[in-house]
Amino acid sequence: MISTRDDNFLPVSKEADGQKIAFIIGNGFNFLVRDIVLAFPTNLLPTNLKTSKDDLANAISAITSLWRRFEELFYELKDKNPRLNDEELIRMIYSVIDFFSSIEAFQKALPHETIESIKEVFDFLLIDRIRDIAEEFRQHENSEGYKDLKRLFPFFGDHFKSILERNNIKDCDFFTTNYDGILDTLLTRSTRDLGYLTVDGFGNNKDYPLYLRLYDDTLQNNHIRCIHLHGSYRFEKKNGETLKTRNDNNKANSDPVIIFNNPLFKEQLIRRDPVLNHYYNFMSSSLEEADKLIIIGNSMQNEPHLKSLIQRKFKDPSQRLYICSRNPDQVADQFKGVYFKNIVKRSTASITTIEDFLSLFNSLMND
Repeated sequence: MISTRDDNFLPVSKEADGQKIAFIIGNGFNFLVRDIVLAFPTNLLPTNLKTSKDDLANAISAITSLWRRFEELFYELKDKNPRLNDEELIRMIYSVIDFFSSIEAFQKALPHETIESIKEVFDFLLIDRIRDIAEEFRQHENSEGYKDLKRLFPFFGDHFKSILERNNIKDCDFFTTNYDGILDTLLTRSTRDLGYLTVDGFGNNKDYPLYLRLYDDTLQNNHIRCIHLHGSYRFEKKNGETLKTRNDNNKANSDPVIIFNNPLFKEQLIRRDPVLNHYYNFMSSSLEEADKLIIIGNSMQNEPHLKSLIQRKFKDPSQRLYICSRNPDQVADQFKGVYFKNIVKRSTASITTIEDFLSLFNSLMND
């Protein structure tokens, strides 16, 4: 269930004029950030960095590559269950996840012996592995890596906000297929009490004080949003409800909400989760209203549901699609037969500094 009111939310008024821009962000965005870190002049490194730039770059690579562990798990389970096709296997996986997310309710309704006998039917390896991968994401966030990333890019959020204002952008939506918080970390203000530049719709939750709940009003009434379309290591299923762990919640995520299976079933899996389904519907509306859609660092090879959404919703003759990648032609090839207007292609191969990165954003807004 998605709530429509956050007691701590103050609405932001929207101006009638101005552009609306939507982004799709993928793993390539993180690797672009990593390359900027590696190219950072050693003599200009902030004195308050806790790790070397090489270690920070390696941490970004490790975070960004964790999704492969989910893929490996899926194929390992497939090898163990050769009689199941992909759809049957996915249903089995999510049946297991659903059971464990509701285990507290089952424990109240059924005898202990019955619960234990049900557990024996399920594959504990599956749940444990998913939890372990999500825990690695959380440990990266709690390490110095995210903090050092902010120390290295202290004014990125401020500059990005200025770019939006200079180019009269009234609304800006980031739709990321990444599970991590690298994009979120960059889009913070330099003044600590101002916090994140973006919202994701989550706010205080009286029922579960250590968690946050999604509020539709927060999404609808803010200018800049950052939405994790495929879930996050911080999204946790509790008694059928998808919540988000607070920054100060240091416990491991027992039931992560993350889409990691066969690309052909991604939309089906998104639709079964109330938060991800709400996000997907929000993206649909955003694409219809956007003047520009900018894809950065996403090959789109594993996103048939997003290509289909673009085909259906981003089709007004005045709308423009931009592709930013080291190989933009390869990404553009993914839209053959899907998107029938001109595509603006921008290579990111020459971006080696924060200034280059911000200049790319400015040129995209100003084009």
